[in-house]
Amino acid sequence: MKRTTEPDEADVILGRRLKSLRVRRGLSQTALGKVLGVSFQQIQKFERGAHRMRVNQLWRVADGLGVPVTELLGITRTNTNEITDMVDTPMARRLMEAFQGLTSGERPLAEELAARRQRPCAAHATTESGSDEQIIGAEQQTVGLPLSRLTGDKG
Repeated sequence: MKRTTEPDEADVILGRRLKSLRVRRGLSQTALGKVLGVSFQQIQKFERGAHRMRVNQLWRVADGLGVPVTELLGITRTNTNEITDMVDTPMARRLMEAFQGLTSGERPLAEELAARRQRPCAAHATTESGSDEQIIGAEQQTVGLPLSRLTGDKG
């Protein structure tokens, strides 16, 4: 089997992404090399695709650039599970902590409010307890959303 001197296309593409992210972050090859514990010449070789990065180096580079490994690899967010991605956010963690802080009597109200968001016509339903405007007004006070967001009205 003949050995080729041409870099593998995947290594070249990864190298371009690495260079683009490094430049956008304002890092020199030397600075990024320090993060990895390699010379700036090694970073040059990675960026050209002449040398492959090991998995542990990919993780350290992504961490040093402040990006997820998936961004370095060029894997778009559409290739991942939207719910899983959403749960792993600071806001989701705050919401989960807030939900945990609710009493057992308050949790069903929070769940009902969330369920109403998933059922678009439920916000307009009239119940024995009052008109739809009263229900929407109570929701607005509870969650702090503008009435237009709850009813779907644009104006």
